[in-house]
Amino acid sequence: VFVFQEGLGSSLFGLDGPTEKTFIHVLVLVFAVAFGLSMDYEVFLLSRMKEA
Repeated sequence: VFVFQEGLGSSLFGLDGPTEKTFIHVLVLVFAVAFGLSMDYEVFLLSRMKEA
Protein backbone atom coordinates (compact mmCIF):
# COMPACT_ATOMS: atom_id res chain seq x y z
CA VAL A 1 0.00 0.00 0.00
CA PHE A 2 2.83 2.38 0.88
CA VAL A 3 4.40 1.82 -2.54
CA PHE A 4 1.23 2.76 -4.40
CA GLN A 5 0.16 5.65 -2.17
CA GLU A 6 3.51 7.32 -1.49
CA GLY A 7 5.59 6.02 -4.39
CA LEU A 8 8.42 4.72 -2.20
CA GLY A 9 10.06 1.78 -3.98
CA SER A 10 7.82 2.21 -7.00
CA SER A 11 10.77 1.72 -9.35
CA LEU A 12 10.93 -1.91 -8.21
CA PHE A 13 7.50 -2.46 -9.76
CA GLY A 14 8.12 -0.37 -12.88
CA LEU A 15 6.02 2.59 -11.73
CA ASP A 16 6.97 6.24 -12.15
CA GLY A 17 5.61 7.43 -8.80
CA PRO A 18 2.55 7.32 -6.59
CA THR A 19 -0.62 6.10 -8.27
CA GLU A 20 -4.28 5.84 -7.41
CA LYS A 21 -5.09 3.18 -10.02
CA THR A 22 -5.87 -0.44 -9.35
CA PHE A 23 -4.41 -2.49 -12.15
CA ILE A 24 -6.80 -5.05 -13.61
CA HIS A 25 -4.12 -7.72 -13.96
CA VAL A 26 -3.46 -7.54 -10.21
CA LEU A 27 -7.14 -8.14 -9.48
CA VAL A 28 -7.25 -11.07 -11.90
CA LEU A 29 -4.11 -12.58 -10.38
CA VAL A 30 -5.43 -12.25 -6.81
CA PHE A 31 -8.74 -13.82 -7.83
CA ALA A 32 -6.98 -16.70 -9.61
CA VAL A 33 -4.73 -17.45 -6.63
CA ALA A 34 -7.62 -17.27 -4.15
CA PHE A 35 -9.79 -19.50 -6.36
CA GLY A 36 -6.96 -22.00 -6.82
CA LEU A 37 -6.27 -22.22 -3.10
CA SER A 38 -9.94 -22.64 -2.24
CA MET A 39 -10.38 -25.42 -4.83
CA ASP A 40 -7.24 -27.17 -3.58
CA TYR A 41 -8.60 -27.07 -0.03
CA GLU A 42 -11.94 -28.42 -1.25
CA VAL A 43 -10.24 -31.38 -2.96
CA PHE A 44 -8.32 -32.27 0.20
CA LEU A 45 -11.46 -31.92 2.33
CA LEU A 46 -13.53 -34.14 0.05
CA SER A 47 -10.79 -36.77 -0.21
CA ARG A 48 -10.59 -36.97 3.59
CA MET A 49 -14.36 -37.34 3.82
CA LYS A 50 -14.25 -40.16 1.26
CA GLU A 51 -11.56 -42.00 3.27
CA ALA A 52 -13.58 -41.88 6.48
